Amino acid sequence: MEAQIYLTKAENSLKAAQLCFEAGLYDDAVSRAYYCVLRAAIALLVKFGHFPETKRTHNWVRALLPREFVKRKKLLPKELIANFTELQNERDIADYEPKLISKKSADRIMSKSEKIDHAAREIISRVQKKFPKVKVKGVIDWINADAAIEFITPEDNGFEISEFTAPLQIKFFEKEGIDIRVLPLEEIDGHHNN
Repeated sequence: MEAQIYLTKAENSLKAAQLCFEAGLYDDAVSRAYYCVLRAAIALLVKFGHFPETKRTHNWVRALLPREFVKRKKLLPKELIANFTELQNERDIADYEPKLISKKSADRIMSKSEKIDHAAREIISRVQKKFPKVKVKGVIDWINADAAIEFITPEDNGFEISEFTAPLQIKFFEKEGIDIRVLPLEEIDGHHNN
C-alpha cells in the first residue's frame, strides 16, 4: 500500500511539472519533475522492502537505488541512475541558485523524469502481477531443515521454502529482483531456543 501512495505522489508531481512547463514556469517544472522521480524511486525501494530514512530521503535514495537496482538486481540501466543524479542537480539549480532554467533544459529534464517514472512503475507492475498479495510472514521451524521461509498468500495459506527447494526458488526470486531476508528464528514470532 505504501508503494502505491508514493506512486500516486509521483504522478501528481509529474502533472504539476507539466502544468508548470505549459505556464512557462520552467524552474518549478524542473523541481516538480525531480520530485516525481524521487517519489517513484521511493515507491520502488519500498516495494522491495526498503523503507525511507525520513531526514535524509534524497541521499538515501541516491545511495540505495543504484546499489539495489543497477548493481545487485540489474533491473535499471546505469543511464537512468545518471539521469536521476542530473535531475537532482538541476532541481538544486532551479530551487537554490540565482539562475533561471531554460525551456530547452526543462523539456529535457521532463523527458528524463518521465522515463525514470515509467521504469519504476514497470518494475513494480511486474512484481505485482507475479506476486499480487504475497507477504513474507516469517521464518518457521521445518522438519530436517534449520529454517524455512513462510509466505502469506492472498488466501492466507502459507507455503514454505525448505532447504531442499530453496536454491531453485531463490534463483527465481533473484531473477525477478525479489529480496528474501532470512531472519534468525529467535526474531520471528517470539520463538526462542532453549
